[in-house]
Amino acid sequence: MITASSKERRLHRAAPPAAGCALALTALACGAAAPGPADGVIDAERRFAASVASDGIGPGFLAFLADSAVVFTPDPRPARPIYENLKDDGARLIWRPDLASVSSAGDFAWTSGPWLHFSKDATTADLYGHFFTVWRHALDGGWKVLLDGGVTYPVPVERRDALPAVVAHVRRSHRAGAAAEPPCEQRYFADWQRKGRGHALDAYAARDVRLLANASPPLDGRAALDGDALKDAPLIAARVARRLSSDGGDLYVAYGEYEIGVRGQFGKRRYAFATAFDASDDCRLALELITPLASSAATQP
Repeated sequence: MITASSKERRLHRAAPPAAGCALALTALACGAAAPGPADGVIDAERRFAASVASDGIGPGFLAFLADSAVVFTPDPRPARPIYENLKDDGARLIWRPDLASVSSAGDFAWTSGPWLHFSKDATTADLYGHFFTVWRHALDGGWKVLLDGGVTYPVPVERRDALPAVVAHVRRSHRAGAAAEPPCEQRYFADWQRKGRGHALDAYAARDVRLLANASPPLDGRAALDGDALKDAPLIAARVARRLSSDGGDLYVAYGEYEIGVRGQFGKRRYAFATAFDASDDCRLALELITPLASSAATQP
């Protein structure tokens, strides 16, 4: 959930080597309704955090990672070997979800929220950020993590002792449908290349979109898009390494690598990215995570 990007930045520094009830609602809204898939993934995220708190970072992660899980460190890497070899140095990692999205069939989901990392015996956190975790509902009835990443950013000292109290906002795909052709991310990339990132975000961003970029607090909602540090950056290329999807194709995550030019500066910058799309809602970008690749981190703005 965290990185050199989020949970992973947490990990990197901890052990140097990661409207209405039908559409979007809080996890506690519509209280008369029976628990559904959204409640299940929120509960899984909370149990994941509790496992790390009680058993330690390595064992806690291994209990929830799928065999094929990937973690952003900040580059995407196989997750299980990282946590199998992680030494217990007494560090603590705490987090909680404040945003989630669940497929209409309840088989696929992602979660996001704030996290804190504490060095051994510390009372204030040395790292702070937001995570992004992708989940699949396994055949045995449990949720497993497919991807874990996030961002770190500075916060005032007075906010580093505890997480804010939050109620998770849950996005639900409100109609099932076949996967879009061409895929949503390809339309988004093409619009960015032809007309600019600002136009692409205006065209594709969901009303409750979340943008996660390293060194910056999350940008939540369309009203926050003017604060995007990359809004004037041209997209030179985007390479998709893998797509993770619900069986119905209505909710999916693509991750890979951006090459982004920076106006007024020479050359191009390379970034890892993960994009989460609600394909059943006319290709709405729900979340974008961008982290500098480890090989180019020193040159990032």
